[in-house]
Amino acid sequence: QSGFSLPSLPILLDQTVGGALATGSHGSSTKYGTLSDQVVSTKMVLPSGDVVIVVEDGAGIKSPRYGSKIVQNSSLLKAARCGVGKVGTMLDVTLQLMPTPMLQKREVEMDMSDDAIGDTIRKLALSVEHCWIHWKLPDSNSERSVAVAIVLEEEGGDSTQSSSNCTPHGARSWYPDGVHMMSLWRESRKSSASERKYTAQWSFPLSYLEVLIQQMSGLGEQLDSRVVELKFLQASSKTYLAPNSVKQNDSSVDQVVALNVWIDSNDDEILQLLEQSLIEIPQARPHHGKWHTNQTNDDLAGDFDDAIRNSCSLAKCAVEPLPTLSVILPVYNAMPWVPLAVRDCLKQGLDEGEITEILCGDDCSTDGSLSFLVDLASLLGDRGSVEVFDPDSRTGRVLSTEEARAILERRAKTCPSKKKSTNPALSKPSREADLPCRVSEVVPDSEAEIIERSLRAEEVAAATHANTRLRVIVPVEDVNAGQGEVMTRCLCLCRGQYIGHMESDDERPDGAFRTMMKTLRKHPEWDGVTSLTDTIGWEAEGMERYVAWQNSLTTPDLMQRARFLEIPSMHQAGIFRLEAVLKSTGGAHGCFRDDEIWPVDTHFWLSFFDEGLVCGKVCQVLFHWRQHPGQQTRSHGRLSIENLRRCKCHFLCKEGGWIWKRVKAGESVVLEVWTSGGSETLSGWVEELNDELRRHDQTSRCTVVGVEWRPGESVPPSPSSSLANVKRVRLFAFGMEKARRKVRDQIGSDWNDDLD
Repeated sequence: QSGFSLPSLPILLDQTVGGALATGSHGSSTKYGTLSDQVVSTKMVLPSGDVVIVVEDGAGIKSPRYGSKIVQNSSLLKAARCGVGKVGTMLDVTLQLMPTPMLQKREVEMDMSDDAIGDTIRKLALSVEHCWIHWKLPDSNSERSVAVAIVLEEEGGDSTQSSSNCTPHGARSWYPDGVHMMSLWRESRKSSASERKYTAQWSFPLSYLEVLIQQMSGLGEQLDSRVVELKFLQASSKTYLAPNSVKQNDSSVDQVVALNVWIDSNDDEILQLLEQSLIEIPQARPHHGKWHTNQTNDDLAGDFDDAIRNSCSLAKCAVEPLPTLSVILPVYNAMPWVPLAVRDCLKQGLDEGEITEILCGDDCSTDGSLSFLVDLASLLGDRGSVEVFDPDSRTGRVLSTEEARAILERRAKTCPSKKKSTNPALSKPSREADLPCRVSEVVPDSEAEIIERSLRAEEVAAATHANTRLRVIVPVEDVNAGQGEVMTRCLCLCRGQYIGHMESDDERPDGAFRTMMKTLRKHPEWDGVTSLTDTIGWEAEGMERYVAWQNSLTTPDLMQRARFLEIPSMHQAGIFRLEAVLKSTGGAHGCFRDDEIWPVDTHFWLSFFDEGLVCGKVCQVLFHWRQHPGQQTRSHGRLSIENLRRCKCHFLCKEGGWIWKRVKAGESVVLEVWTSGGSETLSGWVEELNDELRRHDQTSRCTVVGVEWRPGESVPPSPSSSLANVKRVRLFAFGMEKARRKVRDQIGSDWNDDLD
């Protein structure tokens, strides 16, 4: 009535506007694209629940004072125009109109077996406003292959019809009331009542029209005189998933031909055969609103996922609550176990509405670990991202799937001998595992199954909790930097007020995070909480004893007192308040200590307690510690007894350390080291303590003396008992719990909880 219409219309109007846009419905014109291409703006509900109006970048429209927020984001609009239900729900939409043209219709009958048929069809489609072809394939009794084109053209086109036949272009202009079209359908295959109805469509660059005709002609016997449809579209970069979508600035494709089929059959076997033939044609694209099996390798589909993830981030952050819990999971060549570790973190839920983010920090893996994580992040859509860490700004930038896969390709081309590393862990040679730490040489059946077939990204994605997010953190340069550096990067990017740790080869039971968070909230006096641990994987008798000892430390006081014996719990089994982690790692600009001297977990726990922080424990097994031959705990050079001793000496002797918290200013100390380890063990402790005191310029205040003693023998007199105005501190260095019990029994009432 107003003299305007849409440039091109779908043939069938019995569909909602939202459904037609979401699937890229279209008419047939080389001058216009799909209905989705006509979208100027849309008001929609994003998956976050936020209602926004989405327009192009630079549209010059400000958000209204009241009502919906306007998002100027071309990538999001490009994804929303043909969103296949993944972008959000359209509430209303503004479409581009044009003055209604006056068009006349005519029929053109064509012989599809003509050698020049491709040129004939192409010339016809490019010369008119709209061209729509129905093609009856040959049957088993005849090789005759005919087609009829319905043409809508402006007055004066290649037509013998008079101007009196010109009518306003509209949705009803297409209907096949011509003699040739009706005859073609009468001769086509008739369906039976028992057959199911299928519809499918594939589109191709118009330059491949001859290839398409050849492929379809070769399937004439299987399709048996069925009618298929050829439609034409102008290529467009306004969408990602429509039949005519092309990449931005791609000038190699101007027009598209779409093959539409209707198949009446008892099953989809014919469609599968047809698809296998058609996807051999370059740049074949399925119609996402019709039957297809997604067998195409389509870069635009990846761009679509990236657009949702990247373009929604600002809107999502504005409406989605910040994560409650951030879990740091460093990853370096952790296949085949890292899928299990990531799955067990992603499947955890907290209280209703609370979000958990898992930060998987990649340390330049080359064994498929990063490939798994990139695939998983892509499968999770807006719940997953790959981010590159900028060491200068200590921030992350979300990468597109294309950028993330470029990193994988680059690493795959790097010769192992030329791989760069600043990893301090690699500066120490591997060592022979201490006898109690060795694992069985028999591979358990459960581990053999994991090694044979690790979890796929699709399986992990399917198990992911709705309120859990995955963030894969990669370095800006392909340099293996070490566990501490990777954990520090992740800590810089954490958004939660609680921090969890996880190792890439371990597992957790369901409900672990929820149980620990609930316990920590019940104890505001605690700065962190861990759980009991058990061992999985290879049999390791020594480690099982070690875990049993850790599990016996069930109170904050027991954990704090045991810190100089060994770590009182697996740090990766715990959840800590953010402020406690920052204190333990040196503040907002500190780091997880990781050097050639000692490992992350030993330093973390000793620093944690040195700061006066308190950790409790849940008396449930909520962490499964995997034992395997490649485990650093039993083979890494930094984890030798000598290096662990060096770390303990540091926290004993440093300024404000354990010794100095027990003496008054200016007071002198005699530090007695009692051990039965022979001259090597005793001298090792004495030398290391003296070295540490020299580093802190405290040798004038503290004298270290050694006392060789074996529990069960008579207790020798204290070397410092005769000294006046000197405080005596005794360090008893015995590794076995049985020996430590004997020490306490023999020292008896002389034991001082504050100084021994």
